Amino acid sequence: MAAVEEHETASPQSVTLSFVYGTLKRGFPNYPQIPENAVYVGTARTLNAFPLVVSTQFSVPFMLYRPDHEKAFSVKGELFLLDEQSKSAIDKFEGVDTGFYYTKAIPVIIMDISEGYGGHLHANEIVQADVYFRDPSNTGPLWAHEWTINRLLELPMIEEYTQEHALHYLVRASRNDRAKE
Repeated sequence: MAAVEEHETASPQSVTLSFVYGTLKRGFPNYPQIPENAVYVGTARTLNAFPLVVSTQFSVPFMLYRPDHEKAFSVKGELFLLDEQSKSAIDKFEGVDTGFYYTKAIPVIIMDISEGYGGHLHANEIVQADVYFRDPSNTGPLWAHEWTINRLLELPMIEEYTQEHALHYLVRASRNDRAKE
């Protein structure tokens, strides 16, 4: 399994390889939250199967840390290289500090490399990438508290979050995302 080396940047910061599977993908509602200095690497899929569901009244995609769940799929998504500041900004957006999501590094296989990437990673390579999983503590926005991991596991599981799913997604500016008080 390849390790992610530091990407050629002006400053010697640590770099994180991040796998996104939902609204943060290119062309999806929250893609503008990906900082401009993030480097799009290409498409990938999880090496193991994980539950990916679309739930709540806002059609939010959640990936659950239940490796090789019987009804799960190898999830398709995109890879980005993020510097510390970019990773911190996305962590904040995803509610890592409120217990909505947490990140965990898992193996993913690179499917295609972006023509503009030009780095050291290659198609068919297995790498470790951080993924945002729904936090089992069931905290975060008040509207999400009723969506426990067990309840989410009862929903249909999908292989890929598509534009069709995103049509029903309600952006945060249009909903109440207050954290638990």
